Amino acid sequence: MLTGKCLCGTIAYEIDGELGPIFNCHCSKCRRWHGAAFRTRASVPKARFRWVRGGGSTSSSSWSD
Repeated sequence: MLTGKCLCGTIAYEIDGELGPIFNCHCSKCRRWHGAAFRTRASVPKARFRWVRGGGSTSSSSWSD
C-alpha cells in the first residue's frame, strides 16, 4: 500500500498495489506548471486509488495554447 498527502495535510490518499509506468515529462506546459525542468508522473488504475481525506478539496483544470 502506498500513501501520500499534500504538504499541509488537507488531502491524503492510498494506492493499493503498484504504480503503473513512471516517466518524466519535459513539455513546455509541464515545465511551466511545476516551475521545474520536468514533471514526474505515474498512472494508477482508478479502482486502486482511494481518497483518505480531502478528496472534495481538489480541483481540475484544462489548458489550451
